[in-house]
Amino acid sequence: ESVFAAYSVGSIFEAKVLKIEKVIKGNHKGHYEVSMSVRPSEINGADGKVINESELTWEKIGDLDLSKPVVGYVNKITQDGIIVDLSRSVRGLLFCTNISNDLEVLEKLFNNVNGENTGQFQVGSPIRVRIVECDAEFRRLDLIPVD
Repeated sequence: ESVFAAYSVGSIFEAKVLKIEKVIKGNHKGHYEVSMSVRPSEINGADGKVINESELTWEKIGDLDLSKPVVGYVNKITQDGIIVDLSRSVRGLLFCTNISNDLEVLEKLFNNVNGENTGQFQVGSPIRVRIVECDAEFRRLDLIPVD
C-alpha cells in the first residue's frame, strides 16, 4: 500500500513546515516551494517512554535519555555553529568544532553564497544529534552530530 493512501485532495492533516524557498527557475519562477513532513517527532525518554516533540519543554528536559540520538531541525546557521530546534521551546547549539576541526570541511558544510547557505546544512532540514551537555536553568544544550 502506498504511503499516500491515507491522503486525498481536500484532506486536512497536521504537518511540520521544514523549508520555504522561492523558486528561481522554470515555469514556477517567483512562486514558493514548501517542504513539509507529516512524520510525528518522537524523542526517547529516560524511563523508556516516548516523549512527543510538542510535549518537550525545558521543564521536561531532564526526562530525556541523553544516550539516544534525537532528530531536530536546523533553525539558524551562525558563525559559531548550527542552532537546532528539538521542539517549539527547546533549542540547542551544534558547535562548529563538534562537527569538524578541518576548516576546509567546515567551509563546504557552511558554504554561503550571496547571504544564502548552499552547504550541507539548510534551514528547516532535519538533523540527527545527541545532547552532550544540558543546563536547563540557563536553557543551554550542547549537541554533537550523529551519523
